[in-house]
Amino acid sequence: MILLHKQHNNEELLKLDLEVFNMTLKEEILDLQVEQELLHMNLIYNKHNLCCLQHLTNNICLHINKTLLIQLYLSMIDKLKEV
Repeated sequence: MILLHKQHNNEELLKLDLEVFNMTLKEEILDLQVEQELLHMNLIYNKHNLCCLQHLTNNICLHINKTLLIQLYLSMIDKLKEV
């Protein structure tokens, strides 16, 4: 009788352990899903920043090209004045 009682207690303890283990796994899965979502949002943010940086770089290049063209134009005018 005592053996049956102990076996029943062991089974109950195993069930509780399994429930705790399952809950822990579910919690870890949720944590991983949250982390995955945060990484995804970070990726989107980084892509946006990259696009902004590319746009800024393009604007800087355009400005440099305009400046060089203006300098070339002014230099040509100066040369024409000399003639």
